[in-house]
Amino acid sequence: MKHQTTGALLALTLASSSALAAWPNITVSYLQPTGVAEANTPIEMWVRVAADREIGTAAGFPFGFDTADLPKTETVYDFSTNTRKTYTFASYTSLTIIPGWSCTPRCDPPGYTFESFYGAPSSTGPRSFSSLAGSDRLLTGDFLVGAFIPDGSVTSGTVTFSLVPALNFNVQGLATDGTQLNAYLGPSNGFNACPYDKRDTCSFTRTITSVPEPDTLWLWALGVIGVGVARRLTRERTSRL
Repeated sequence: MKHQTTGALLALTLASSSALAAWPNITVSYLQPTGVAEANTPIEMWVRVAADREIGTAAGFPFGFDTADLPKTETVYDFSTNTRKTYTFASYTSLTIIPGWSCTPRCDPPGYTFESFYGAPSSTGPRSFSSLAGSDRLLTGDFLVGAFIPDGSVTSGTVTFSLVPALNFNVQGLATDGTQLNAYLGPSNGFNACPYDKRDTCSFTRTITSVPEPDTLWLWALGVIGVGVARRLTRERTSRL
């Protein structure tokens, strides 16, 4: 009877722990959400990735997540029979990082074209956000997502760039019959820089300042030269008197 009571209490404790399980504190945030840029200058988008614990295969099961958060089943499509079958995870083997982004309504605002940054890893150069893809360990720090290249049609005003970087995770495992399983792990939209319900307060924006036209610059330069000449002539007249 004593052993049965102890077992019941242990089961209750495990159930309570599962009920209180929470996602790890993983954040993907814009490094500079607002700022000022000239109309003809490319605008880089950087993000900062942070986590309150080690995330990845090396951390061991459950890879930095809570056991209750791991997917329990995965539906696999069988092309030979044109059917779907749902399998139950019997074991979990590894974790894969999947960086990406979403855009609403479009990645390229009027006047700009987005170009992803795929720079090679370097101890001195910027790290690419896309370089996290396929890794079995979450790296933290600052990463360059890409740049918005102006086409010359933007003059001034506030531009909102709706591209939202996000991190997703994929857990690998096996079913009881040895079938390999892969399932997404984490929030439905991933751990992202701007949740959908907060897009109006955390968007990536820039206040664009117009660049003087060549003719205007030339007139400004002539004005500066004219002021300099006038001052010199004034000094010469004064010295003669």
